[in-house]
Amino acid sequence: MSTTTWLYALLTLSAAVGISYFLGFKPGSGISKVLAATALNGSPSGSEQHDATHDQPPTQDYVEGDAMQDVEEEEIDRRLPPTQDQCLCCLKKVEELGKPMLRCSQCKNAFYCNNVCQKQEWKRHKFNCSLFPPEGLKPARILITKELVDEVRRVDEILKAWLDRVSELTNGLQENVEKINAADLPEALPICRLELIPQFQYKNLPQLQLERHPFRNPIIQIARLYLIALVASHPNPQHRKLLADKLTSVTLPTHLAPLYGPKVMSRPADLSPGEYDTFAEIAPAVMVEPEKVGMDESERGRWIALAVAMKKLWNAGLAPRTAGSAPAVTP
Repeated sequence: MSTTTWLYALLTLSAAVGISYFLGFKPGSGISKVLAATALNGSPSGSEQHDATHDQPPTQDYVEGDAMQDVEEEEIDRRLPPTQDQCLCCLKKVEELGKPMLRCSQCKNAFYCNNVCQKQEWKRHKFNCSLFPPEGLKPARILITKELVDEVRRVDEILKAWLDRVSELTNGLQENVEKINAADLPEALPICRLELIPQFQYKNLPQLQLERHPFRNPIIQIARLYLIALVASHPNPQHRKLLADKLTSVTLPTHLAPLYGPKVMSRPADLSPGEYDTFAEIAPAVMVEPEKVGMDESERGRWIALAVAMKKLWNAGLAPRTAGSAPAVTP
């Protein structure tokens, strides 16, 4: 069974039986073991993040191997994302063109045959493009605070309440999952209207999708919060490297933003909306053996819970409504 087939089978089953019980998912699990907050390499508000509203793409760099200029700091990772031999826009390959591809100078992980293709693709790529630091990738160093633990636990409880309601309505039967509109449940409203505390708010959310798909930006916010918590809770370099290698090796469908594992683990607060979307979708499969990266099943359950929410809510067109006033969802 392919990774994608296995993952969607798991998501369907999880939604049917109640993910919080299926995996022993407990609000605040994993992160509650280690008080953790924001990465020093990149502000929690994403101030170094490329503004996805810009109309002009960055310049391109000619691909000349995957090494950067030497830097003095031994701990800096100088590797660039692996080169690709196909244009992201027109899909022509290097052998057809007879010349090397151009690499996006900002993210270093998108490749084009010329600047015409890059400009045509920019409308889509700008949501998947985040800065690859010119000096290389520094290991994310974490400050210990209590705020992230409380915020992760609060979001966990919001997801758990919605998932428990889905489980109750489906009576644990897989065939009932598609029969309900999970976005119209009152328990979905706190997800749709979620606001994180200021220090964890993401400043580069796409604004055009708010009316058509009101759940998308909250889901991206949750993915970013959970990723910061994941990196903060696992400072072991070997564990981070294992996760980074798995992320880089995953073959992604073309509609998902490409991921470069070392950048994900180095800059968890400063990725693009598309990168957070991709990570949230593939995280359960990447963490299929959580003990190998210092995690447990309950911690992995958080990411499966979010993946179920993405599957059921990502394309929901209308925000849920209730007869009474909206419940408070901010602390």
